[in-house]
Amino acid sequence: MVSADAWVLFSQLILLLIIVFIAVVILIFLSLLVYWRTGRVFVPRVLIFAMGLVESPLRMLMRLFRIEDKKLDYAIISIRNNLYRPTFAKVPYARRAIFIPQCLRSPECPAKLSPEGIQCVNCGRCGLGELKKFCNSLGCMFFITASSTFIQRMVLKYKPEAILGVGCSLELREGSDMIAKIGMPAQGVLLKRSGCVNTRVDLERLMHTIALSEVETGLTDSIRSAIADIKDNIANMWKPDECPKETADVKTDFTKRIKLVKQKRSSNL
Repeated sequence: MVSADAWVLFSQLILLLIIVFIAVVILIFLSLLVYWRTGRVFVPRVLIFAMGLVESPLRMLMRLFRIEDKKLDYAIISIRNNLYRPTFAKVPYARRAIFIPQCLRSPECPAKLSPEGIQCVNCGRCGLGELKKFCNSLGCMFFITASSTFIQRMVLKYKPEAILGVGCSLELREGSDMIAKIGMPAQGVLLKRSGCVNTRVDLERLMHTIALSEVETGLTDSIRSAIADIKDNIANMWKPDECPKETADVKTDFTKRIKLVKQKRSSNL
């Protein structure tokens, strides 16, 4: 039978663990506030690991202060980018795999799905064909992806030494978690407009990240000049009228459309 002293010791230990847990959550939260304000982060590997352990209570604390959940995903993606950027830059272009989501292609895209992803035919309806040419000119592997499982399959098949992915915060967060387990240097570029169709990306930032090298400025002068010459022409291949003004409030827009349908039905009765 357990003695009273043992129960007291056990309860004190549990209380101590709870206090330590709460202190860790608060410390991580304060570290994130510093990062959001200054862009500085201390011991990033430890911070990312700790955030993974206490993610649920950390999100609850963020909601208490009316901070959007996606800011935590943005922070993790950004910290990992900064952490792995020097290692990514050391990997030869030929050993880098670039994964582009299919939502960036035109709705009129004639390309077909194959075991190697969407096979771009460079039809000119969007800029992915020219982006593919840019990647191929460097020697990078280039894939237009249909799913996250496709990325895993291509990694196993081609065994790249570094990965760059484009996507929304949810996709990049899941992808960065997956790649972190492998231990491979990766870079994530957020879509500047999400919504699963007619999406857009900051093309200059994407091309700069693809072409990262070990030079002090991050890019050689020749590549920087080449990107400056072609980025606008590629970006203009995405038709402005294809891109909806805003996709964030999809739920509200859908509700309005449902109301209009109901009004038309009632007027026909």
